[in-house]
Amino acid sequence: MSQFKEDEVALGEDSELIRSQAEKLTEQPKGKLLYIKNGQEDVDFTNILAQLIQYVNIGHVLAHVDKVKQYVVQIPLQYQKALDEGIYFINQNQKTGVMWPSLMEIKESGRWGFVDNLPIVKQELDRGNPMRDISMNFYNLTLQKQLASIADAVERTYKTVERIEHGQMDDRVALLYSGREQIQLAMTLKDSDSRKQAIALGRQRLIDAKNQIGMTLKRRIEEFEPIPKGWFVQRWHACRHKGIFDQRDDEFQEMQDYYELYLQATKLLATSYIAVDEIDAANKVYEESINFVKTIQFRNAETIKFIHKPLEIQDLFVYHPDTYIKAEQENAKEDAKKFDYMIIEATGEELLEVFRDGCKISK
Repeated sequence: MSQFKEDEVALGEDSELIRSQAEKLTEQPKGKLLYIKNGQEDVDFTNILAQLIQYVNIGHVLAHVDKVKQYVVQIPLQYQKALDEGIYFINQNQKTGVMWPSLMEIKESGRWGFVDNLPIVKQELDRGNPMRDISMNFYNLTLQKQLASIADAVERTYKTVERIEHGQMDDRVALLYSGREQIQLAMTLKDSDSRKQAIALGRQRLIDAKNQIGMTLKRRIEEFEPIPKGWFVQRWHACRHKGIFDQRDDEFQEMQDYYELYLQATKLLATSYIAVDEIDAANKVYEESINFVKTIQFRNAETIKFIHKPLEIQDLFVYHPDTYIKAEQENAKEDAKKFDYMIIEATGEELLEVFRDGCKISK
């Protein structure tokens, strides 16, 4: 017997067809999820519940809600157009496949049990989609945190660099910081056109910084003095030049630091495009960086393997310089996706309290 049949609720005369739809909802939906629960950082949980309750008709199912139980509401965020088309059956649009919001009970097993569908309130729909607005706010907040995180990574990397042309490097990192600050400030602007223009100004600084760091990276890698192969030749060099291989290690670490800065500059630049929903341009940024590192001659730098054990060098960038950039590109593609579903988890008591108090929605 299915999970749904064990916990069946009264669904009307057409129960067989309705049940087939409801059973599909006992698993979490596929797609990118925004999961919200009480106690999360940067979450006005009570206000979100209040908007939910005014957006969907939850009142008719509250009789089924138990105070001590845990519930989730799954809300498809992309259904404004589908609703306008007006072809529906129960909780799923037959033409588009888009589902209505649904109230689910969390069982002791951790699985979801269907409670009821939540029809969308027409008046709220006419004013827009507040759940969609909430998801976009979270999306923008995530982007801002990513920008701050990348900037922190740039600073940490910069502080580890010990033997570089400090004056020139200061200028390059200053360009990264300047571009990042311009974009972070732009993200706070309400007007979309002004925001795009401000981000474009910051983006140019990031382009300049990335290209300058990239050219320095290329020069340092290609000018790296190769390490001879063979124990006897290495001993002869070590006797003639005391500490020569420690010096080579230091030089290699500087190249590693430059590569890290180049990678972070690429991420910053790509994020500046994602912030204005220019996903193709963001992808192009990564492609250009991948193509650039492929132009670098790594032959000399790869000789670092002659003075290290295989396990010590297997992750070094010179042996797969585009792999790390490609990995960041895949992460960026996932981050750039908008949320498909919002999942709000609440106790029955929290749902009942917000509904009965008639909590005002903050604008």
